[in-house]
Amino acid sequence: MSATLTVYDMSGKPSTLATYDEEVFVATLQGIVNRDRPKIFVVKNPTVDGAYVSKLLTSEGPLAKAALEKANSLEELVKQFRKDLKGVCVWDPDVPATLNVAITAAGVEDAPVIRYDKLPGSLYQRLVTAEDGLRLTVILDLVGKFKGQDQIPDTEIESTGSKKCDVYLWAKARYLDTGKAGPTLLYNCDGYRITLFDLPSAEQKLLNPMAALHLDYVVAQRAFAFDLSPFDDEFPKDDAYQRVGEDARTMKAILASAGKQAKGGLFRVLGFPHSDIKYSNAKSGTYSAGGKHSAGDLTAAYGKMLSSHNAYVTGSLQFDNPNLSVHCKSLKPGNVTQNPGMTEENLIDNECLKLGKVTEKTFLTFIIGDFNDATSIYNELLPRVWQDSKRGTNPISWAISPELVEIFPIAFKQLYETRSKIDYFVSPASGAGYVNPGLLPEGKAGETADALTLWAEHCKKYYKPLAYTISGNVVNGLGGPLNRKVAGVYAGFSPTGIVSREGLARADSTDKVEDYTLVGTTPIIKLVEAPSDIEEAADNIHNTRPTKLPNFIAVHCYGGTPSFVNKLLALLVEERPDRDYTVLDPYAFFDLLRRHLQDTAASSPQPGL
Repeated sequence: MSATLTVYDMSGKPSTLATYDEEVFVATLQGIVNRDRPKIFVVKNPTVDGAYVSKLLTSEGPLAKAALEKANSLEELVKQFRKDLKGVCVWDPDVPATLNVAITAAGVEDAPVIRYDKLPGSLYQRLVTAEDGLRLTVILDLVGKFKGQDQIPDTEIESTGSKKCDVYLWAKARYLDTGKAGPTLLYNCDGYRITLFDLPSAEQKLLNPMAALHLDYVVAQRAFAFDLSPFDDEFPKDDAYQRVGEDARTMKAILASAGKQAKGGLFRVLGFPHSDIKYSNAKSGTYSAGGKHSAGDLTAAYGKMLSSHNAYVTGSLQFDNPNLSVHCKSLKPGNVTQNPGMTEENLIDNECLKLGKVTEKTFLTFIIGDFNDATSIYNELLPRVWQDSKRGTNPISWAISPELVEIFPIAFKQLYETRSKIDYFVSPASGAGYVNPGLLPEGKAGETADALTLWAEHCKKYYKPLAYTISGNVVNGLGGPLNRKVAGVYAGFSPTGIVSREGLARADSTDKVEDYTLVGTTPIIKLVEAPSDIEEAADNIHNTRPTKLPNFIAVHCYGGTPSFVNKLLALLVEERPDRDYTVLDPYAFFDLLRRHLQDTAASSPQPGL
């Protein structure tokens, strides 16, 4: 008997608080219902989501040849799956952090999330209180529960003085410490997001208040949701009267509990801080995120705190990416290979090699993106960047986290099946997930494993099935340049080559880095950033070792496209024909770099001779 997939259409709805409430409820409902097998599919973008429905129904997997049904209203959807629900969790808009606690509780208690709102016509009124409504049972009521004084409710824990932090410590004791939720965590902008609906429409579009449909995957995984600042030197915008650093202390307590549940192993955190909304000095029109640190500093501080607790990040879940609880059940691609690089004969014909030696050219290889989350693949890569008509005219390395095959396997199938002969796949920051590898804690003999060793095992698990042999953007953040130990570990699962944002520290100085060098037989090179301003990008490349030939430059285009690469290359050649710029695929690039470094080492004077 074939499966049945119920489709609920949320497309075309206005960007309002009422729509946001519905999206939160639908996504948390979907996560509960889809935990064991996919039964609900939500349409937000008819073109994109409609195409995925077709793929799911015609591909091998749990939805092959499934029958489609349509739920014509929210009430109809709830009635159909009411037997899967135990009730609802109600969050308190006066304490925005209770939204995240309700999301956590939804996964544990099998009860979708509703905002408390007693006004007629509200979702709360329609589904909970109206006499002619569905009268869903409230099994967790967070309204008015937290006072920010005395003891945290239902515990013997003294209040932090912050309602926000008390909420998370209550949830930690109830769900995380007990193992009912986690160790997977979710960094998710809490109910403070609803204040964005009071902004002018132009600023709302910049800040995207409608971000809730990713919650299905989170609830299905029983993740623990939080939203806290990693900074201990300022008051957060959303809780200006807490003791300074209370957010950071609470976040450390959550990470420690998740680490304990992971039994000393690695654990993942879904998402990054929302720097455009809180905790940074970012501005969008008249709106300010209210902090004194830059968005980059926020990411660095977050990365440092997570890495020091054995945690890594699986991308950003702050934009709409519906149906991951469906997509994660799809079959993973099997028996895939990377496209081959240029042959020896190709390299000779293109005057890159002469008499076995690397010629005096400036060799470039281009890396596009930092796709370490399913959201950017769903919203950006596949519908827009991958469709660029210039893709296939120059070799491109696409930086896509191989770990995402667990969340969005159908995307990898599509990428490998539709690539050109000169499209390649490498890892983004910093492998199979985002971490600062130099900040991972060392193991204690007889007590805990070395986290860097665990990270290597984790990356190997995901690199091998997808034929990854290149780490395309190793980011060490506040750990600074990589040391030889970290580089050596990466060489173990990235034998073709390593691209590092901060570079490899020189043996004679921790402040200076190698332009490029060998770690064993694996080349490692410091990347050069190509910003969206094409003139600035060209200057960055021109000024990278401008008098050195042969020269090797790994160019990272974070938000680039194949068309951008073509225009940039044309500008480079026009402005500096003397540099003899030559674009290579990543395998040929690292092959020539390895040869050049080995030849240079062989010809260098040996000590004592």
